[in-house]
Amino acid sequence: MILQELFQQPYEKISSEDFKAMVSKLDIDKNYPPRTGTFAAVYRGNDSKIVYKVGRVNQGKTPENDPYLNFINQIKNTNDPVFPQIYDIKIYQLTNPLTGTDITNNRIHNSRWVYFAYIVTMERLRPFEPTWKELEYLWDRYFTVPPYNFDDHGEFLSDFISKLGSIAARNTATEEIKDPYAKHFIEVLHPLVKKFENDIYMSNVMMRRTPYGIQPVITDPVC
Repeated sequence: MILQELFQQPYEKISSEDFKAMVSKLDIDKNYPPRTGTFAAVYRGNDSKIVYKVGRVNQGKTPENDPYLNFINQIKNTNDPVFPQIYDIKIYQLTNPLTGTDITNNRIHNSRWVYFAYIVTMERLRPFEPTWKELEYLWDRYFTVPPYNFDDHGEFLSDFISKLGSIAARNTATEEIKDPYAKHFIEVLHPLVKKFENDIYMSNVMMRRTPYGIQPVITDPVC
């Protein structure tokens, strides 16, 4: 399915009550609590391949100014394995506001009023937890330069993530990257990092396992 341009006004207007009712009717696996963050909550679907990301646009901003939605708009129709597969996106303008807690299930954001909310249906991914051998393979596949900390798995893993983020922030064409999909990721992310802020860190990188080995997936790279 080809998804349309994301920022097509006017956005569908619904009441906050109708939005909450819509979320309650998603095919969510009730056995798992949502993963909550500052701007969204992620729910596991009953379909083993699906998650639902229910999020909010920051108070005082419109969808066009939202970092995550700009990222999703750039990747929504790509087959690049370094990006998550997006199956559906809906943005709503609320006729009466909700609080941040209503959207994210995170109580510290209760005072933030939400006027735009969204639901993204996307593929379910695994946490980025490569073994040492897998991490060595990934580094060799992605980079032409050696890691800073090879002796400690945690530091090695951190170096892999920070290297992707620092290269994306610096330029779009670099000899440090040799994986073609990673090069495409850098090309997509560089203008977004210039417009917003680099937010590539451990919890914003997931992975999928494939017949060819593990694949890092960048899920939320700007803020």
